Amino acid sequence: MRSLSIHSASAELASLTKRRVVYILPSGGHTIMTVKKSVPWYSERAGFFGPLYFVEYARALTPQRTRREVRFVIRTLGLRPGARILDLACGHGRHSVAFAREGLDVTGQDLNRFFLESAKEAARTEGVSVHFVRSDMRRIPFRSRFNAVVNLFTAFGYLGSDVEDAKVIQQVAKSLKPGGRFLIDTQNREWLMRHYRRSRNERLPSGVVVTSERRFDFETGRNQEIRTYRLSNGRKKVFKLDMRFYALNEVIRMLADAGLSYERAYGDFNGRPYSMDSRRMIVVARKP
Repeated sequence: MRSLSIHSASAELASLTKRRVVYILPSGGHTIMTVKKSVPWYSERAGFFGPLYFVEYARALTPQRTRREVRFVIRTLGLRPGARILDLACGHGRHSVAFAREGLDVTGQDLNRFFLESAKEAARTEGVSVHFVRSDMRRIPFRSRFNAVVNLFTAFGYLGSDVEDAKVIQQVAKSLKPGGRFLIDTQNREWLMRHYRRSRNERLPSGVVVTSERRFDFETGRNQEIRTYRLSNGRKKVFKLDMRFYALNEVIRMLADAGLSYERAYGDFNGRPYSMDSRRMIVVARKP
């Protein structure tokens, strides 16, 4: 994983601020954040998926966790050495590199240049071969190529509408070989609703303080969040997140509309059954 200091993270993000916008928070207060006009929240230019992502999530994304997730995927999908797998929205490549270590023929696709460079560096360090592609997930540049496609760590639901999310599933179906399988891993909306926290305040080991104000829109199924990072040098970075969380029946319907057959859902990477008490929703489907 690429090593970045808090100060370097602040420096890389400083150029992203273009205009000031006031957001009213669910708590009744407000915050002023700087954003680029007409830039999707998940884009590299918006800045959330950049250096500060590593600062917040590095301690959670351990090699042990990655190894457990990858081995579950291989076992569940019945993949053998040499099988072709697409890691869709591969990010900084933690799964792509681990799949390659297990002997799979791996392609990693992401839109974020910063993450892709980190992924390439990780592959070089591990001495494995991974084909990395920069492309929007609504445009998978392959047809009938893969034995499996995976979308892991809640990398689905970022787009602006259900129609756009459905295009991703359609592209997955196009890229799979007949008999190929698709595995998608997201946070379980049923669990999220039962344990919903409108606010969060946490000091990371690095000294960065993370605060969040959240609001869930039950009419659209979207979770909107204002996340603030207070850096150790006194600077502050604020981001607006807007994610669609799907229920299992909604995912099953989207799979069917794309011509994929739902097989089953799991509640974690140990293979436990899916339930409202599961923190994850791991869905497996097959292309006929």
